[in-house]
Amino acid sequence: MVVTTCLLVLLTANSSTRADILVARLGTSSYRAREDAARDLVGLGRYSLAPLRRGQSNPDLEIAERCKRLLPLAEVETARQRIARIHSVVIADPRSLVPCDEPLLRRFLAVTGDSRAARDLYLEIYRTHGKFLDAIEFADARAGGEAFWQYVDQVLMFPDGRTHVDLSSLTFNPEDLALFWFLSAHPDIRPAECRGIGRKDFPYYTPRHAEIHLTGANASPVMRRLFVIWMAGPRNIADRQADERMVKTGFHLAATARLKEVRPIALRTALDPKTTSSQPAALLALAQVGEPEDADRLADLISNDRVAYKPSPARDQDRACVIGDLALAASIRISGQKLTDFGFADSSQADPTDFRIYVFASADRRAAARKKWAEFVAVRTGSAGGKR
Repeated sequence: MVVTTCLLVLLTANSSTRADILVARLGTSSYRAREDAARDLVGLGRYSLAPLRRGQSNPDLEIAERCKRLLPLAEVETARQRIARIHSVVIADPRSLVPCDEPLLRRFLAVTGDSRAARDLYLEIYRTHGKFLDAIEFADARAGGEAFWQYVDQVLMFPDGRTHVDLSSLTFNPEDLALFWFLSAHPDIRPAECRGIGRKDFPYYTPRHAEIHLTGANASPVMRRLFVIWMAGPRNIADRQADERMVKTGFHLAATARLKEVRPIALRTALDPKTTSSQPAALLALAQVGEPEDADRLADLISNDRVAYKPSPARDQDRACVIGDLALAASIRISGQKLTDFGFADSSQADPTDFRIYVFASADRRAAARKKWAEFVAVRTGSAGGKR
């Protein structure tokens, strides 16, 4: 591995050095030499991109102008070479090792698991977003973050050059969504300004557009894994409110799709006193994906009277849904009991992520439900040989 890495570094350095030399030749007095240098620069593909970008500001106007004309050609050639290489080395032989100079692909497969489906998806991501991936692959963390979030703003947020997003018709293919989930949680991508993500109707993560890739005919284990890694964080989102809003939506998606993989994330969030914004959504998700032993972990939350939801026009605490109500409901569900047996309204036909179905009619009913649950726990632990 050390030898391979050293050879790769040497090859990259030699290719980049050669590209720098070729850029200098673009200003030579010989027309033939300039044309040969231009051809060779395009042929170098990815190794010529940085030298050509630098060359655009060369004080020699001939070099600067030729670099501007050659850069788009080199980008096209880079994409052609990369697609051919990924397909021949990585896709044609699913058992082949991923080359060291494919860091994004290596990271992608580390996240999703190295499968043929994951390799195929990455190839499609590259076909769709190759120019962008080439630009950030070897950028530093700050520059990569700025490039990514600008890309979200200008391309993913407004596909096909649109300046307005119509949520009633906008749909996302798996390549776009996978790119967003993968890079917004990539450890080498730093947070940066993104105006679009601050919008409350930010469309890149709404249940309507994301859930089809997590459940149903269009779902895949690869997309589910990308989603779970995104939820686990950390996410490279500068806007804290936007991040919290998206995490809450993520728990809604997990609950709807019954993604068991999200269980440890939901449990950690539910028990963390610092996650007050996403705690209610985490508890509702846990009610769908939790295991019976999780009820013991939630025991201390059942007495928590912090308001999680208050239905309008009710103003009093008695008609609110508090954290303790959600913790109690989650404990009841994952223990295999019926909510109605503990004073909750019949929600068999309702959306289990709807806060309204967990609102008690009065404080007395809440107290009675908590008392009955305590009695149930006492009987359960007693039958197991005493308290644990």
